[in-house]
Amino acid sequence: MQGLLKEYGIMVKRKIYGVCCVCLCWAMLFPACQTKTRVQDGAQHAVGNDFEQQKAEAARRGTLWLISQKDVIPHNFALVTFRKLYRVAADEQLRAALLNVLREKEAQVQPKDIVFDGTDERYLNWYVLRPVVVDLLNKKCAGEAYASEANKIVQLLKKHGKTILNEKMILSQRLVAAYLLCELGVADKRLYRQMVAEIRRQVRAMKNPPESRFFFNLYALTHIVFTSSGYYDRYLNKDAFALEITVFRKALRHYTAAPEMNPKIADLLSEILICYKLLGVEPGEPGKKMYRILLDQQNADGSWGNGEQTDSAKVHHTVVATLALMEFVPEFRGRDIHCMVTKR
Repeated sequence: MQGLLKEYGIMVKRKIYGVCCVCLCWAMLFPACQTKTRVQDGAQHAVGNDFEQQKAEAARRGTLWLISQKDVIPHNFALVTFRKLYRVAADEQLRAALLNVLREKEAQVQPKDIVFDGTDERYLNWYVLRPVVVDLLNKKCAGEAYASEANKIVQLLKKHGKTILNEKMILSQRLVAAYLLCELGVADKRLYRQMVAEIRRQVRAMKNPPESRFFFNLYALTHIVFTSSGYYDRYLNKDAFALEITVFRKALRHYTAAPEMNPKIADLLSEILICYKLLGVEPGEPGKKMYRILLDQQNADGSWGNGEQTDSAKVHHTVVATLALMEFVPEFRGRDIHCMVTKR
């Protein structure tokens, strides 16, 4: 029995020794595995941080270029542009710089009397009527008298609404026109909802649209998102924009797969990336690829666009690329896009 126990004891010792060796080997190896994992995670995190820093720096340079052009950009367009950037910018230094620009630009705004002649046939052209609508929206936001002139637009729309918002206008412009008229209170909200429904109907009906039509359909869809957000007044519930998101994803995959990208396409895809932010949608790999394209296409002076573009096109391209790359605040600042940011 003693011999058996002795033999068993040896066997137990051998087993314990074997287990201990395994434990010792595992203990030696496991920290290395942990370290390797931590290094890999750290490297990925560093790469991610570096990419976000590159985006933030590009957005900063884009903003500073726009600020350098503040006296060249037409005044009303400058007001809207810098209000948009101010409303969304998470970077405090940029916010402060944009606020200073708005103080300067808004101080230049002079109250003006608007005398609208509803019998003038020039106003049957939306592009002639639009400045009047915008001026009245500014007055409405400032608490100034605007109703009497607005009522003239109501009468004009009753008689010539279909002529003003005619089918020769591109979809996105008709949508924006409907939105502005509804915001002024001279058209029923149904006009805007009908326009949204019409755009979506046309998009669904075209399974494989020609390249040019696909392009304009995309612009119309981005403007559904912009107007629905009140132009950066609120974030949106993505569940209500399933069609837009589906088409946006298709567009990003399609255009980022091309070997080259012209400024017009880059401008459009920048708007899609902005829409993703407003909808709370992750950009995915095609979206990240588009971010890298924007970083590569930025000019040395901080702008986007090339010499073949008009000045206004270059400014617009820079605005949307900057907004696409910029980090947004959790809650947007300010009131309506037509309202003063600074107190007078």
